[in-house]
Amino acid sequence: AMACGCIVLSSNSALLNFIPQPLRDLLTIDANDSRSAVLKAKMIFEKSEKERETIRHALREVVIHNHSQISWAQNLNQLL
Repeated sequence: AMACGCIVLSSNSALLNFIPQPLRDLLTIDANDSRSAVLKAKMIFEKSEKERETIRHALREVVIHNHSQISWAQNLNQLL
């Protein structure tokens, strides 16, 4: 979803390790608290279109730099 420019909310701490601050705080939800997700979604929708576009771009960059085939190949080469 992030590669397509979608803003994601997540309770997955492994994913959140890749997301820079302050986005990590904005996009983190408590898996056991649905109200947390609602509040975070509301916070995102209340941002300006420009701010949301900045978030989308930052999340896409996370995917490009950490999950692309090139980065996987570079990580594999480092392991070998």
